[in-house]
Amino acid sequence: MTLAGNDPIDLDCLTALARDTAPTLVPELAEVFLSTGRERIAVLNEALAAGDGAAAAKQAHALKSSAATFGARHVRTAAAQVESAGLAGDVARLSKDMADLETAWSGVEGCLMDRARAVAAQSADQGPPEAI
Repeated sequence: MTLAGNDPIDLDCLTALARDTAPTLVPELAEVFLSTGRERIAVLNEALAAGDGAAAAKQAHALKSSAATFGARHVRTAAAQVESAGLAGDVARLSKDMADLETAWSGVEGCLMDRARAVAAQSADQGPPEAI
């Protein structure tokens, strides 16, 4: 993993995404992830307010999976904790874990687009891999 200090984004994951799709798509995909993630967090908060652990677990699972794709390691970890609390029906823990998830999400929102654009530019500059 390429993590600078406490960087919330694993650049190796973004680089792999650029390699597996197309470098120019990475910023667009990041925008979709951020938009969808915001929606999922809103639904998670609604589930928390309703005390619906199963609904929270479902949304957290989806967010955890997408966060892994973008190397949003703290979001992935926090979403896994929310999912676990939701599945256990532990509303008190779910509330604490949601606060941790929202903190992690703020870190990702603050830097993902810059990292995605940088990885896209770097990947585009390197060109396609040479044939073996």
